[in-house]
Amino acid sequence: MASVSSNYRMAVVPQKKAYETNMVYSLQQFIKQICTSNLDDYLRSADSLQQLRSEALFKANRQEKLSKLMRYYDQMSAIESKLPISESQIRISFKWQDAFDKGSLFGRSSLTLSSGIYERLCVLFNIGAFCSELASIQALDTDEGLKTATKLYQQAAGCFSYIRENSLTSTRNDCTSDLFPETLSALVQIMLAQAQEVFYLKAVKDKMRDLITSKLAAQCSDNYAEAMKSIQLDSLKDLQKVWLPILAGKQALYHALSEYHKAEHESNEKNIGECIARLGKAAELIKTAEQRGGKEISVKAHLNNIQQAHEKAKKENEYVYHERVPDYLSLKPLERAALAKIIPVKFPISDEFRDLFATLVPVSVHNGLQLFKTKKMEAFNLEIGKLRQATELLNAALTTWNLPAAIEDIGTKSQVPQSLIDKSQMIKDKGGIARIDSMMAELPPLLQRNTEILNETKRSLEEEERSDNELRSQMREKWTRTASRQLTEYLHSEIKQYEGIMQSAIKANKVIEEKYAKNRDGIQLLSKSAHEISSSLPAATPAGALQNTHIIKDLRRLMDDVEALRNVREVLESEMKCVDSDALTAKLISALSHSQGLDEHSIIQSELDELVAPMRKQVRENIQEQENLLGFIEKANGVFCREKVHNETSKMREQMLKNLATASDSYNELYNHLVEGVKFYNDLTPILIKFQSKVNDFVFARKTEKEDLMKEIQTSLTRPSTAQKPPSRPPPPGSQSSSSSSANSAPAPPYPTNNFANPYYPMMPNSFNPYTAYPPPSNGQPPEAPSYQYPGYSGYPPHYPPS
Repeated sequence: MASVSSNYRMAVVPQKKAYETNMVYSLQQFIKQICTSNLDDYLRSADSLQQLRSEALFKANRQEKLSKLMRYYDQMSAIESKLPISESQIRISFKWQDAFDKGSLFGRSSLTLSSGIYERLCVLFNIGAFCSELASIQALDTDEGLKTATKLYQQAAGCFSYIRENSLTSTRNDCTSDLFPETLSALVQIMLAQAQEVFYLKAVKDKMRDLITSKLAAQCSDNYAEAMKSIQLDSLKDLQKVWLPILAGKQALYHALSEYHKAEHESNEKNIGECIARLGKAAELIKTAEQRGGKEISVKAHLNNIQQAHEKAKKENEYVYHERVPDYLSLKPLERAALAKIIPVKFPISDEFRDLFATLVPVSVHNGLQLFKTKKMEAFNLEIGKLRQATELLNAALTTWNLPAAIEDIGTKSQVPQSLIDKSQMIKDKGGIARIDSMMAELPPLLQRNTEILNETKRSLEEEERSDNELRSQMREKWTRTASRQLTEYLHSEIKQYEGIMQSAIKANKVIEEKYAKNRDGIQLLSKSAHEISSSLPAATPAGALQNTHIIKDLRRLMDDVEALRNVREVLESEMKCVDSDALTAKLISALSHSQGLDEHSIIQSELDELVAPMRKQVRENIQEQENLLGFIEKANGVFCREKVHNETSKMREQMLKNLATASDSYNELYNHLVEGVKFYNDLTPILIKFQSKVNDFVFARKTEKEDLMKEIQTSLTRPSTAQKPPSRPPPPGSQSSSSSSANSAPAPPYPTNNFANPYYPMMPNSFNPYTAYPPPSNGQPPEAPSYQYPGYSGYPPHYPPS
C-alpha cells in the first residue's frame, strides 16, 4: 500500500511484489543452441543470474537491497541483446503484483509476461520505490542525511520517468495500474516535490538568506501543486486516499512559507507595507494547509511563527513606519528556484556491476557469424563443385582416349598397365567394393532419422498452432495472447530450409545409386587381385616399336602434368573446406558498438569477398590450365592413334581398359561423396535435435500459458460484471504531437522490435555439404570428351617424322 514517513510526512512508494521463476533452464537451452566455446562458463553464469535475482528480490536486507537491485537491473540490461527474453525467443514468464495493492476496475492485480524488458522495468520500479523509502528515513537534521535524501528522490524520479517512456511498449498496452503513464507521471512529480522540499530544509538549516529560501519554497509549492493535479484522476483513486491530503496540505504550506520568507526579506529591506501584506497572505495559507492536511501534517510551529511576525510587523508599522499596506494582488509574483532535477537512468546504474556474460556476443553478431558461415560454405561449395565438374570432364576425356593405360600398354611385359594396377590398389586400400556397399547401406537410415526428427518437430508445431486457432475462434476477444503463427514464422522458415536439404539429399542419392549400378562390375573387378584383373583382359598386342618415340615421351610428360594438376586441385579443395575468418567477429562487435544502424550484410559481404576472391582466382586458373592441357593431350593422342596397330583384339582390350578407368574414377567420386554425405548427416542430426528441443520448449511454454489463460477466463466469468468502463489512458508522453501525422501509418508492433529478422540465424553443419556441389546427373555416365580447337599453340605438337 502507498504510505508516508513519520518524519516530515514524505510519500513512500510501495514496491511491486515479484514471484519466483526459473530462468536457468530456458537460458541454458538457448545458450546451448548458439554457443560452442566457453559453454560451461555461460551455463554457470545462468545459475549466477538466477541467484542474483533471488537475492535482489527476495533475500536482501535493507543495507544490501538497493545495491543488488541495481546490479540485477544492469545485468538484465546487459543481456538484452545477447539473450533476448520474449515470447518468440527465450520464453521465461515473469509475474509481478501491482504495487498499489489489489488493482481496481481500471487495472489488474498482477501481470505475467515473457519479456526481459518487462522484468527490467519492474525491477527499476522497485529501485525507484526503494529509493523513496531510503530517502524517507534519512536524518534531515544532518548535512549527510539531507544530501543523501535529495539524491535518492531525484534518482527515484529518474526511474519512474524512464519507465513512463517505455512501459506501454514493453507490456503490450495491458499493464497493472502502477505502470500506467499517468501513474508514473504522478510519481515523478511527487519525487521532485519531495526533493525540492529537502533542498528547502537544507537552506533553512544552513540559514541562507530569506530571499533564496523563499524562492526554494515557492518552487516546492509549485511542485506539490503539479503532483496534486496529476494524482486527481479516476484511475488513481487509491493513491488519492493516502497521499492527496498531504500533497494538498504541503502545497499550501510551502506557499505560505515562501510568502513568510519573502516578507522577512522585505522587512530587512524596510518595505514594511509589502511585508505585512505577504504575512497576511501567509497566515491565510497556513490555515488552508492545516485544513487540507488535517492530522497528516503539523503546521502549528509555522503558524505561530507567521502570526508572531505578522503582529510584530503591524505594530512596527503603526508606531514607526506608517506605510500603506498594499493589496496582495498588486504585489509582484514570487520568484522560483528549481533545484530538484530528474537524474536520468544510465547504464550501468551500479558501480559494482560486472557482466556475467561479458564474452557472449550479441544475437545480431551471432546471426552475422552464422550468415557468414552459410554464405562462405555456399561460395566455397560452388568453387569445389566447379573443380569436381572439371575433374569429371578431365577423367572423361582421358577415359575416351584410354590414357594413360594406352601408352603403358605399349611394349610392356605385364598384361595389366601400371596405372590400372595403381588404381586397383587405391580402391583396395579404401576398402574396395565392400566399403561402398557399407556406406550405401548407411545413408538411408541416416536420412530417415533426420527426416523423422524434422517431421515430428513440424507436427508438434502445427498441432500447437491448430489448438491455438481453435480456442481463439471459441473464445474470440477473450483469447488475448499472441497468435501462434505470429510467433513461429521464423521456426517454419527454418523447417523449410532443413526440408530443402532433405529433398536435395534424396535427389543426389538417386544419382549416386545410378552411377554405382552402371560401374559396379568394373569396381568389383578392380577390387580383386592383379592376376584376376589380368585374366579378365584380352591379350595385349605387341607394339614395342612405339615405346621410345617422341609421341610416347610427350604423352607421358603430359600425364605427369595431369597428375600435378590433380594434386593442386586436392590442395585447393582441402583449403576451401578449412578456411575461416577470425577477424569477422571483432569487426561485427566493433560495428555494433559504434553504429546504431548496423549493416551486417555489407560487413559480411566485404569479408566474404576478401576471403573468397583469392580462392576463386586459383580455381579459375586451375580450370584454365586444364583446358590448355587437354588441348595438348588431344593433339598428341591424335598422332599416337594414327601410329598404333589396330585389330579386333586390341580394340576390345582398349575398350575394357576405358571401362575400368571409368569405374576407378567413379569409385573415387562415390567414395568421397558417401564419406562426406555420412559426415554431413551425422553433423545435421544434433542440430535438428537442438532445433526440436527448442520447438518442444516453445510448445510446452505455450501449453502452460494456455492453461493459465483458461483459468483466468474461467475466473473472470465467475466475477460479478460491472457496467463501468475504464477511462481511456492518454498516450505515452511525447506521442501527442505525432498522433496526427501517424494516423495513417501502420500500428506500432506490440513487442519491442529487434534489429534482426529472426531471433537467430538457423545453424547448418559447419562442414562441406556434398548436396550443394554435386554435379548434375548424367545418367551415371561421364560426359563426352570435349573437342579442343586451340589455334596458336606454338611449339606443340612437335613435328614428328613420318612413320
